Amino acid sequence: MKEVPLVDLILTYSPGDAIPAAQIANRLAASGLSVLHAVELPTTRRELTTFLEAMREGVAMVVLLSPHHARSSLVPLFVGTAMSWQTPIFVVVEAPGSVEVPSYLRRYPVVSPGKLPDLIAELEALAGPLPDRDQKAILEAYARVGLPVQQLLTDPAEAERLAVEVRPGSRKGMPAGRLLTALVRMRKRGELPRLHPVDTANGGGT
Repeated sequence: MKEVPLVDLILTYSPGDAIPAAQIANRLAASGLSVLHAVELPTTRRELTTFLEAMREGVAMVVLLSPHHARSSLVPLFVGTAMSWQTPIFVVVEAPGSVEVPSYLRRYPVVSPGKLPDLIAELEALAGPLPDRDQKAILEAYARVGLPVQQLLTDPAEAERLAVEVRPGSRKGMPAGRLLTALVRMRKRGELPRLHPVDTANGGGT
């Protein structure tokens, strides 16, 4: 089967940081990680839809923080989107001490470029295959819930129900947002089972 390319990481930064961002992206790509650059919003609805779908595949977001960051209104927007999806976020400070970490980023790990190898190892683990037990639990729960991925992406209550269904069978609990990312990636690879119609009158699927 032909391998389907996936977005592994989202890299967001101010346009003024294009050169250091390219250096980081090259190091990530050299480790086999596919990087989506989130710098500007697409201008058409179709392009925006495609861009957001690509963002949804990412298992983590890397934020490049520099003095230019204060002049970018889009970096907080991209970060807010990742936060709403429960995507893990990591902050790389180009020159430690040169910029104050904004309050909305202080809950996330902050690393210097010198610690990038450690961060890359963590990102590789996030982008790697799920343990067989976890993947099996997700696929079985997805079949029981009986709702397509697109509906789960727009219905937080059903996404949380999926997370509850997954927990007993998985190695450890996963937030609903992380589960949805896993499903999006499985869908693109053609790994999801065909769903049976849900019998809403009886409160379950067949």
